[in-house]
Amino acid sequence: MVEINKINKITNKVIISLIILGINFNLSSGFFSCIDKIKNTSSNLVSKIFNFGQEKLDEKNEDFIKGMINRFKMNNFNINIFKMNNHSLQKFGQNNAFVSFSNAYFSKSFLDKLSQDQKEFLIAHELMHIKNQHTLKMIAVTSGCALTTGLLSYYISKYIDKNYLKTYKNKLPKKFQNLLSSNLVLSPGLLAMSAFTLTCYSRFNEKQADRDAALNLGDIKGGVKLLELFKSNHNKPSNRLFNYVNSWFGTHPSSNERIELLKKLKINT
Repeated sequence: MVEINKINKITNKVIISLIILGINFNLSSGFFSCIDKIKNTSSNLVSKIFNFGQEKLDEKNEDFIKGMINRFKMNNFNINIFKMNNHSLQKFGQNNAFVSFSNAYFSKSFLDKLSQDQKEFLIAHELMHIKNQHTLKMIAVTSGCALTTGLLSYYISKYIDKNYLKTYKNKLPKKFQNLLSSNLVLSPGLLAMSAFTLTCYSRFNEKQADRDAALNLGDIKGGVKLLELFKSNHNKPSNRLFNYVNSWFGTHPSSNERIELLKKLKINT
């Protein structure tokens, strides 16, 4: 009888565990399905808000990109391929490409002047941004930074004002008391820290996209040649202070740094 009870208890636990797993699986599937819908809606919304447009790329380049999507087994990402419109070209430059969620935007004139290996690396780089869901992660990091900055600013300034500035505040006329706040110093500093965090993460994403593109292609030649082209197209400002600040707060690493990182992969050169 005791053995039967033990078996019944074990059976009940197994059944309950399976039910919980089933519920979690359904919830997870629903969650990720919901995420996909949100991503698709967000792609279209961002495209409209920032006027990226949804102009079709020419058939030749579109077929080339679709071939690479198939080559990297990324058909399940439902990637939309668009031509950069005039607004995007003015904002990001003629020699560029970018992604927003699962939307990929390319400059036709830029694609047409690239060699085969340069074009492959450019497209692979943008596809890796989509594969790694960098847009979604960037939004999450941005939201986290905004929330953290707001909370830190509120609670730290409240503590400092209460314990250190209260005496000085009481000596001021009432209408000026609210002006004396540690937030005046804290907020700019915390905002700078937040901006630094975001640009660091952006540079990490670019390096990751470069690395994954090279690994998927099995070659760094196209990447090196493309980055050399970028380097020649962008005149580096002579102002040392600007260059120093940009090295810390720029959204992209320098072309030289990216080239050196590619060479360290030690794949086909």
